[in-house]
Amino acid sequence: MNRHGYTVYSLVSLVLAAAAFLSWHLVEKPSLKLKDLGLRRPPRTAPQGNRPPAVPGPGAAEPVAETASAR
Repeated sequence: MNRHGYTVYSLVSLVLAAAAFLSWHLVEKPSLKLKDLGLRRPPRTAPQGNRPPAVPGPGAAEPVAETASAR
């Protein structure tokens, strides 16, 4: 502000305030009206056939292998 003075600072502030005002009224406010139309997408889920095999967490018991004598 010291280099260009108070007048330039004030003009830049007014231009930025006008840009914010126009942004609100021309973009953001109309976009918020779309929220009430009920055009929501269903939540994304993985296809049932393509799931990776489950990995046991820490502390899970190791699977017991079947032996011929156990049958």
